[in-house]
Amino acid sequence: LWGQYSSDGTHSDSSFFPLYGYGRNGALDTVPAATVRFATYGKHFWSLPACWYRNEVRLAPAGGTDTNAMARTYVRKHGFFPLWTYSSESNPGKNTRDVDASALLLLYNYTHTVTPATAHAGVDEYARSSVLWRLWHHERSNDDVSVDIFPAITYDRKGDNFKRVSFLWRFFRYERSQAGTKLDLLFIPVKR
Repeated sequence: LWGQYSSDGTHSDSSFFPLYGYGRNGALDTVPAATVRFATYGKHFWSLPACWYRNEVRLAPAGGTDTNAMARTYVRKHGFFPLWTYSSESNPGKNTRDVDASALLLLYNYTHTVTPATAHAGVDEYARSSVLWRLWHHERSNDDVSVDIFPAITYDRKGDNFKRVSFLWRFFRYERSQAGTKLDLLFIPVKR
């Protein structure tokens, strides 16, 4: 009553609700017929207590002058709650990529996003990783980097040669920029 299986050679599905589900929709490099506008190829799987896997490619019209061009978006996800989760979605034609990962819920967290260049701006790349939310936190946006280490250590670097290292705000702070250097010791400005 709760189980089902179907197959037509290239596509197959099986499940036994609520224990597992599995689907196969052809190979990732499958070229669809000219009349197909949207399609999904690859494999997906889920099972209880909380395990999942997905390795698929989604095809959709690319837009633009070539009405027959198809854009491929690669999707990869896997995880085992609460041990880890991983999700990646990339589109080589548009030069985009989004990655999210975590281990042991908030023990470790990672995010990476790349967006393509536009007429107004270049490629935008953003990455963030952290351990226990803010015990250790690293963030990078293009050439700008920021690192926070609990309880009170910070490091910042920007693309215009700006650098700053501090401990307990101004208990110790060293800052270098195009305007010069600054140094604070024991909350007292030593150099300006």
